[in-house]
Amino acid sequence: VNKIYGLDVLIDAFLKAEIEHDLVICGDGVDRTYVEEIALRQPKIKYLGVLPRDQIIYLQKQATLLINPRSSDE
Repeated sequence: VNKIYGLDVLIDAFLKAEIEHDLVICGDGVDRTYVEEIALRQPKIKYLGVLPRDQIIYLQKQATLLINPRSSDE
């Protein structure tokens, strides 16, 4: 969870697009507080923190789309 990998761009685009799905974010990092604060204000953004691998795999299987927000320059 780090803005330098494009997470803030993803969140901004998601909110502007008014998509009918939730954005679920898992993990930890230097910008965790940023994501937690947005998730408190925006009900369509869910921050689940650090989860066990089996729960991550379950969430991935249930997802409509998996997104890696990192720039292709990296």
